[in-house]
Amino acid sequence: MSEGKPNLIQLAAPDLSRLSQGGSNLLVLESFGFSADGKTVLVRATFLDDGTGGTLHYGLWTYDLVSQSYTACLNELLAPSGVAASEVEVVSATLVGSGTAQTMVVQSALRSAPEEFGLAMFKGSALSDGALLASFGLDSGVRIERYSLSADARFLALQTDSEKLASDAQQDTNELSDIYLLDLLLHQVTRVSYVGNDQVLSPVRLGNVYTRGTEVEVAFSTAAAFVATDKNSGASSVEAQTDAYLWSSSFDVSGVSGAASFRLISKGTDGKASGYVSLEGEVQATAAGVYFSSNSADLVAGDSNATSDVFISASTGVVQRLSLNGINQL
Repeated sequence: MSEGKPNLIQLAAPDLSRLSQGGSNLLVLESFGFSADGKTVLVRATFLDDGTGGTLHYGLWTYDLVSQSYTACLNELLAPSGVAASEVEVVSATLVGSGTAQTMVVQSALRSAPEEFGLAMFKGSALSDGALLASFGLDSGVRIERYSLSADARFLALQTDSEKLASDAQQDTNELSDIYLLDLLLHQVTRVSYVGNDQVLSPVRLGNVYTRGTEVEVAFSTAAAFVATDKNSGASSVEAQTDAYLWSSSFDVSGVSGAASFRLISKGTDGKASGYVSLEGEVQATAAGVYFSSNSADLVAGDSNATSDVFISASTGVVQRLSLNGINQL
């Protein structure tokens, strides 16, 4: 392989025989992320099971890129005693760390109870918590729409329309998607989508959770206004109202501390909310800043290509557009 060229590896299909009750037909293989050292990748298979009338089912594996082999099937590891792996659906997972410090959070359900999805946590290759939400005093009735695990495995951010994570002081009655932050070390829950002393009346879409020193950040998008400079909540369309935000708070060995703050990320050149953040796009907090995509022409000067662009907002609040020579205008 010549220097500078990627080493492409085509993954073989995993063995579906233990996950199907009849003949299986593989439809799609997808990657759900890499370990920090790039040696392990999560692979999900979507397949038809002839034994259940040809309905869709899901299996998830860890794959070692060094040995180029599957090392574990999470369906098998999550199957309760006396229950076949073919009775377990693993729909998603996230992976942080590497080697023995590797942590996975996995979402699964039994075929006999397809609406009762739960979260489990693995440390290394061992199941450390088969009912993650139960350790927070919650049952399996919490519908998890999206989730994100911080790179240090300290925090898990959840997007849910369930009211069960709310405290008595901040009751969740809006029947909309909200974001909660779970401290996996101290088993504390913090509601992110809560402004002042009130809940918002528009759903929020979780991007990710990121720890930066002693700060924990949650990136998200919403049509609701979380700061005073967001004046577009009365615009004529949800698209025009939708902006990117970053919630942040200090934390230490005692948990999240101090007053949390919100930063409007999709801020136009006039200092106000620009709107038009992609409804299905990912708002991602990183070491470099917060990335998001938007159709707005007001984020940077000279944006006249009338299409969705990718932007980054640095910690200083300056928004820059990412452009490719010969494809997008500079």
